[in-house]
Amino acid sequence: MLRLLAALFVCIAFGASTVHADGPRSALPPLSSGDAQARYARALSLYSRGQTLLRSGETLRGQQLLDQAIDVLRTVVAVEPRAWVFYSLGQALRMRGDCEAAVVAYRGALALIPREPLEEQAKVALEARTKQQIGDCVTESPVAATPTARPPPVVLQPQQPVVPPPPEPLAVPRATRATRYSLVLPATTAALAVVVAASGGALYAMSSLRYHDLLEDGCGVTQVCSRSSIDGARAIERAAIGLFVLGGAIAAVDVGLWSAWRRH
Repeated sequence: MLRLLAALFVCIAFGASTVHADGPRSALPPLSSGDAQARYARALSLYSRGQTLLRSGETLRGQQLLDQAIDVLRTVVAVEPRAWVFYSLGQALRMRGDCEAAVVAYRGALALIPREPLEEQAKVALEARTKQQIGDCVTESPVAATPTARPPPVVLQPQQPVVPPPPEPLAVPRATRATRYSLVLPATTAALAVVVAASGGALYAMSSLRYHDLLEDGCGVTQVCSRSSIDGARAIERAAIGLFVLGGAIAAVDVGLWSAWRRH
């Protein structure tokens, strides 16, 4: 474990030395995730090789390795944001000439230092070194030079650190609620069809009783039926037939509603 911590420290110190002085000399704990730790070590290796190529004049290949190191470091930051990972990202961005993004990464490191499992002395050293990098990066010359092998750093006002946002909670689907509410319409329509049909049946039975009473009284057999009594029975019978037709139409509509509800 001590050898691993020492190796990590050497990588951080070597990355910091490419811009100014050595980085913090405190031992840094490993990342919690083994995959993140492996990616972090790979990013440091890419960064070291890239700066070596830049110093030797192989600008194109060196910039490519720096870009790869930055991409890997950003992946590690998204998985496990730690102060020293942000610091390393700032160093790589500054080496590439992007001082604005480097300051954002440095400030991300400052925001996380108080919560890191480090000794107080190590926290103070890392915080002081990070603030120095911010100051040096901000005060670098903003004057644009003619295009060279290595683009000059762009100096802008420092911004607040950009920490990868936590994943948004999944929205509760509303399909269940919509389905439950849509069930009310076909069920209500079915109940209405039953009520209308039952009312038609009741009226039809009433008209049958009226006709039966008229026959018992001899209407149309032994005596002439009064027009009012016959018209009353017919009116009830027609109302019953109308309710039957209406109930059937409502039932047909209800069949369509049930079919749509099942598809939904």
